[in-house]
Amino acid sequence: MKARRIQILSGLLFILFLFGCSIQGTYYLRNFTDQTAKVILMLTEPATKTFEAPTFAYSNKIEKLKRDAYKKFSSSLKGKYLTDSTIEVLMSAESTLFFAFGTNSRVRGIKTLQIESKNGIEILHADDINKLDHRMRGGGQYTAHKDIQ
Repeated sequence: MKARRIQILSGLLFILFLFGCSIQGTYYLRNFTDQTAKVILMLTEPATKTFEAPTFAYSNKIEKLKRDAYKKFSSSLKGKYLTDSTIEVLMSAESTLFFAFGTNSRVRGIKTLQIESKNGIEILHADDINKLDHRMRGGGQYTAHKDIQ
């Protein structure tokens, strides 16, 4: 009986350990400049022909980032397909854009992120996106962001 309890407890601890390895999170861009920034998202898989251009949660101001901050953004921003796997979004000055879900180890669905601002062009591949500034928040919340300066 005691051995069975230890076995069950060990199994539960192992499952908790596995869940602790990957924490759900959100990815944001903040445009701190006084000019519009062009953001190009290159997807890992092409969209189907039936997809409309995606709509992104968006705020016309610099937001304090929390995991679910995008739910409180007052605006949305329509993306434009350049190809079936490339989306363009124009961010106005001093704004915040929610662009992806992911985990603490990888962003989902994005192969490359290209940012064109007054400071030039910056290209972030998936491994670079995974290394963005990030914060662990209380309650297992994770956010990652890139500030355009």
